[in-house]
Amino acid sequence: MLTSGVSFYSFDRGDSLILVAAILRAFMVTLTNKLTRDKNIPPLLLTSIQTGVVGLGCLSLGLIILPEGLPALPAAAQFWYATIFVIVFCTLFAFFAQNYVSHPGRSYGIL
Repeated sequence: MLTSGVSFYSFDRGDSLILVAAILRAFMVTLTNKLTRDKNIPPLLLTSIQTGVVGLGCLSLGLIILPEGLPALPAAAQFWYATIFVIVFCTLFAFFAQNYVSHPGRSYGIL
């Protein structure tokens, strides 16, 4: 919706996917907080488990919905630099930060 130009009334497939992703992320954060509230699980361990589950789930889903197999990956270094940046800073860091902040025993001076 931010990139649609002047009109806010054009809601395309990409906007729908982002909205669904935001809803699923909110569900995941809420559920993770609820399931780990009374457990002392280190944030790095929890992030590792989440990353593995998401990675294997996406790979499995790709193999199921793409009967001809997964497409070949680009060999360009720029693609891999961008991919690693997105994985590390936009995914892993976001998961870790959420797990770290909601870790039991943390005090932030908030009533």
